Amino acid sequence: MGLESLVPWVHYVPVKNDLSDLISNIKWLRENDSKAKEIAKNGRALFVELYSLPKMIDDSASLYNKLASLMKYTPEVPDEKYRWRDEDELFGDFDEEDEEDEEKEDL
Repeated sequence: MGLESLVPWVHYVPVKNDLSDLISNIKWLRENDSKAKEIAKNGRALFVELYSLPKMIDDSASLYNKLASLMKYTPEVPDEKYRWRDEDELFGDFDEEDEEDEEKEDL
C-alpha cells in the first residue's frame, strides 16, 4: 500500500497539470462543504495509515530483511568496541563526572 492507494475525489481533489480546473474545483469545494470535509478526512486518514511510525518501522524492517537476503556474505563484527551499548553503559559515568566538575567549581 502506498501512493497508488490515493483515489481522486476520495482522498484528494485532482487538478489538471495546467491548473485550468483549479478555480472551478475550489468553487465546487466551497459549495460542497460536507463533501470537502469528507475528502480531507479520508486523505488525512490515509496519510496516517501510510506514514505512521509503526508502519514506517515495519516498512524499514521489511526493506532491511530484503536487503539482508540479497547479501552474498555474512558480515563480521571486528571486535567488542562495535557492539550495541545501552544508554546507562554509554552515559552512566557522565553524570558522575559532571558532579565532580561542579564540586571543583565550588572550591
